Amino acid sequence: MNLFLADISSQKKQIKLEDLFIGEEFPNSSILKEMDINFSFYSADDSVMMKFSGEFSVQTKCARCEDEIIVTIEINEDICCLPEEKGMDSAEWTYSKSKDFIEIDPILHELFVFNTPTKILCDEDCKGKCPVCGANLNYEKCECKKDNFETITV
Repeated sequence: MNLFLADISSQKKQIKLEDLFIGEEFPNSSILKEMDINFSFYSADDSVMMKFSGEFSVQTKCARCEDEIIVTIEINEDICCLPEEKGMDSAEWTYSKSKDFIEIDPILHELFVFNTPTKILCDEDCKGKCPVCGANLNYEKCECKKDNFETITV
């Protein structure tokens, strides 16, 4: 998605973002299932101020028992995008005045990645899997001797 510079003014504008990146797999193996993001923007001198707020859902595996789960994550991020000649360091978002738009996709993609926890549990009390036989201890008991292995927590 591109935000055209001609559409940016000092008046705040808002767009509903839906269906971008649906089905895409992120580095932590989560798959984006749904998103409902409000995107607002306005100019402040040469800077473009952006706000992303709402929620998105990802399908992933529980870090302990490896069950497939879908979790909803809230997002509320403010971004200041500076012209390239004013960008101070690589951590800031910049745009080129020679182009007539700002690419929003890389910003939104990074926000999804950074707002998705690296370890997600199906439940706070998830018992995980037996490290010997692989039984999901949430649903079944195993007959493995507990002194044959150490308990691993995530």
